[in-house]
Amino acid sequence: MNARKQRLLDKVRGALPSYLEEGEQPRVILQAVTGANPWLITGIVTVIAIAIVVPLGMADVLTSIWQYVAIGAAVGAITGGALVVASSWIVLTDRRLVLLKLSFWDQSPTGLRDAHPRTAVDVVSGPGSGSLGYRTVSLKVGDAPKLLRVNRLWQSEAQDLAAELSQQSSA
Repeated sequence: MNARKQRLLDKVRGALPSYLEEGEQPRVILQAVTGANPWLITGIVTVIAIAIVVPLGMADVLTSIWQYVAIGAAVGAITGGALVVASSWIVLTDRRLVLLKLSFWDQSPTGLRDAHPRTAVDVVSGPGSGSLGYRTVSLKVGDAPKLLRVNRLWQSEAQDLAAELSQQSSA
């Protein structure tokens, strides 16, 4: 297993007891984006940041405009990734599907985002191909759809998640 992935899993496993019920056992742990498409959001925020930053630099020589574009792009990428995109730790246990908030800085769990009884979660599709290195797993939680975008580092866990939930629905 990848050393980075192992470090991240160790952080999550260390924090899990405070989020799990007594006797609950984790089956699958993975990291996913549960909100909007991260590339789309980052792109939109970057364009907005450039639109704000570039006019501030117009008083300077036009050759320095690329410096302002670069600053706007950096601001957009950082704020889009940190403030708008909802990354989560997904923990499938023997009883529930638990979504934990993820720290932008060190990727440790920072709080409970959501939890659902395992019987209320079904796999609609996945893991399917997604954009730019992400694989998608489409879930139905109660009556609401939930799309998980999983980085390629966690693809085997995404397959395990889909297999576990598929077994449950066929049983």
